Amino acid sequence: SGAVAELGVCFDCDQQDTPGTGYSGGAPLNLYKSNDAACEDCIQLDFESRGDGVALAGGDYVTDEWYADYGITIGAAGKNGGGFTPNGAARVFDTSNPGSSNDGAPDLGSPNVVCGGPGEGDAGATTNCVPQGNVLIVQESDKETPDDNASGGLISFDFANPVKIRDVALMNIQESDVITITTVDGIVTEVHYSGLGKNAVQSVPINTENVIRMVIAIPGSGAVAGVGVCYGCTAPKGCEVIERQLAADERCVGDYEFGPENVEVVSSDTQTVTFKLKNGFDTVLNPLDIWVDNADGESPQMCHSLGAVDAGVKLSERFVAKCTDGWATVSISAGSANGMRMGMFDVAVEPYCQPGMYLPDFNPMTRCYFEMSLPCRCDSGLARRLESPERSDEKQLLKKSRAKDELRSSCKEESKAVDIHTLSVDKCKAEMEDPSPIKIVSQDDRSVTVSIAQVWKGCDGEGRRNDDEKMTWIAADYIRPDGELACSKFESVGCGDGGTFTAQCQDGATVIDLYMHDSDTQIFGQTDGSPLSVPSACEEDESRDRTKMCHTRHIVKCVPSRCSDSEELEQARAKTFWFF
Repeated sequence: SGAVAELGVCFDCDQQDTPGTGYSGGAPLNLYKSNDAACEDCIQLDFESRGDGVALAGGDYVTDEWYADYGITIGAAGKNGGGFTPNGAARVFDTSNPGSSNDGAPDLGSPNVVCGGPGEGDAGATTNCVPQGNVLIVQESDKETPDDNASGGLISFDFANPVKIRDVALMNIQESDVITITTVDGIVTEVHYSGLGKNAVQSVPINTENVIRMVIAIPGSGAVAGVGVCYGCTAPKGCEVIERQLAADERCVGDYEFGPENVEVVSSDTQTVTFKLKNGFDTVLNPLDIWVDNADGESPQMCHSLGAVDAGVKLSERFVAKCTDGWATVSISAGSANGMRMGMFDVAVEPYCQPGMYLPDFNPMTRCYFEMSLPCRCDSGLARRLESPERSDEKQLLKKSRAKDELRSSCKEESKAVDIHTLSVDKCKAEMEDPSPIKIVSQDDRSVTVSIAQVWKGCDGEGRRNDDEKMTWIAADYIRPDGELACSKFESVGCGDGGTFTAQCQDGATVIDLYMHDSDTQIFGQTDGSPLSVPSACEEDESRDRTKMCHTRHIVKCVPSRCSDSEELEQARAKTFWFF
């Protein structure tokens, strides 16, 4: 299983301030965007709370909880038709309370049990000692308990405004997959990663700027633990209109504010933003003049003289402003009968309007100035959010992932037939039967699970068995995953009977010694009639006739050998980087 733990994001901080309308004369009002903020503002998206600070709980479904404040939309889709993602939502998983293997996912627990937490999995013992809190998963099914989808899926992040992705934290990833990054200029990059194993927490470096979309493919059960995101000092974070806070002596007397809630963004793209205005004051505004950067280039500004606007009236007229560095600036000059005026008097406003349009001279004794900043990319981000959860690119990724799974599944099955090598040891007179007494159940790079079965006695070679004929015992000597020597012994075994066990791998393989004994027949024994030496863990009874015993040795590969060629080919085709 796997999850995203946190996300690091950076915004471009090298951009220069963008001037608005200029004031001249005396002590001019500074209409340049403030550069007081830190040049780089990074957040770690860790899913502990929504963008507005409200705490999230395990079991919550999330999509646009970070949209207004950070312009981030999250989506999820299951793989192979699986998973439960209502309206394309990902689910929050509380790693401090992961539940049981029957109802939950203890391999997503944090910290690992070795570090005093509830997490289960050997790989987490050294990588998962810091509590991860909430992570994101693709929910497996429509049930109350959060549980990650065993067949994996996609978790996507859309950014209304371009950001820098610093890194992605993942959890409990046990196979390899890919993170797909799309930048504002349409370039798509794939970052391949390989999971560290059960309950492990890992960081995948991204370090890509101007990102507008990121899709994290999770190969099986697992989670996203976080994302590092950075914003630049002049870049908008969220998708809300912002009213510039002027210096105390520049404000409208009485601390009047126009109010961002009175500016409605109708639509936007990366070049322009269309908006409407409302008079939110309890008095008539007269006059009400506005100007914006001109989108058609005819003049520096496009000016609008709106005359008198009654209190509470929303104008039906739509205005279009040019965008620069993700912002559109709306300058507003307003007066009223109740004496609206500026706190400073020696100012002048000189917007450069379109031909034939001239605004009256700005009189700070009878008018106030307001400045609004409108984000320009949020409408396109909103459109992405409202699309079907399985966008065309996600469908392609799911299709590619399914094809990869099919290829992996096929090569894994082929590998099981060829990754056991039997060595000739001792002088056993019994023939190694077909089918083999030992078969691979599953392989990874740290362990291999095998089954052993009795294939010598009571088997007619055509799939039928004689239940009256049973062999005395069959045993396997191997190293357990915890490094201890072990012997699994099965007694009074009929044809096809036996058991399953897991062995530790070293240098890509493991050694399994099989010992067989039948006291009633001459099936087993040494060709020279000598007694066989058997480990005491496998046979403690010294009275057994050891001349009727055999020993075979099997070298079992831990990584599917038939999968290496296809994965190498896939890596060579990808214009990407691998992180382990």
